[in-house]
Amino acid sequence: MQDSATDVKIGYHLFFMCLFRKISAHFNAIQGKIPRQKMATDWKNHLRGQMRDKFYKDLTRDINAEKTKGYTLDSTIDKASEGIRSLIKIIKEHTSDGNDHNVQLVIYFDEAHTLFKTAKNNDPLFFILLSVLNAYRKEPLFVIFLSTHLGPARSQLFTSTLPITKISFDCAPRECLPVQPYALTIADITQVPFMARFGRPL
Repeated sequence: MQDSATDVKIGYHLFFMCLFRKISAHFNAIQGKIPRQKMATDWKNHLRGQMRDKFYKDLTRDINAEKTKGYTLDSTIDKASEGIRSLIKIIKEHTSDGNDHNVQLVIYFDEAHTLFKTAKNNDPLFFILLSVLNAYRKEPLFVIFLSTHLGPARSQLFTSTLPITKISFDCAPRECLPVQPYALTIADITQVPFMARFGRPL
C-alpha cells in the first residue's frame, strides 16, 4: 500500500460520499411512506443477483470520477457529512416509523480482517477507517465489522481492546433467564432488544 494515511482518509470519505448519494437517489424514488423494516428488506432484495455487482461497479466509477477533482481532506469530510445527513433526512421522510432518535442506518464491512493491511505510515487501514467514521459519530449510524478470521494479534492493536474472540450464547442477565414457556412470540424474540441480551445477537 503506497498511499499516505491522509490519502486513505480522503479515499474513505469519497467512498462514503458516493455511497450515501447513490442510496439517497434510490430511497428518494419511494412513493409515500413505508415501515423501516420494509425499506431495509426492499433494499436487500434490490441488491440480489447481478444488481449487487452493478451497484458496486457504478459506485467504483463514481468514486474514480470524484478522485479527479482534487478534494482536500476537509472538503471530503464536509461532502460526506452532508451526504449522510441528506440520506438520513430522506429515510425519515419516506418511513412511517422513522421520526425518532433510533439508529437509521447500518453499514457492515464483511471480511474486515483485510483492513489490517497498512498504509504508507504503517497505520492499519482499520484504524484509519475508525478515524474516518468518527467524523459521522453524531449521526444515527451503526457500523458492524464481520470476519471469518480470528481477531488481530494484540501487537496490532493500539487500544485496550478486550481479547475476546468468543462469547457464550446464554450469558443474558439473570432476570432474562430462564424464559418462561409460551410467554413470548416469534415476533418478540426476533426483536433487537431481546436478541441483544444474549452473547451473539448476530
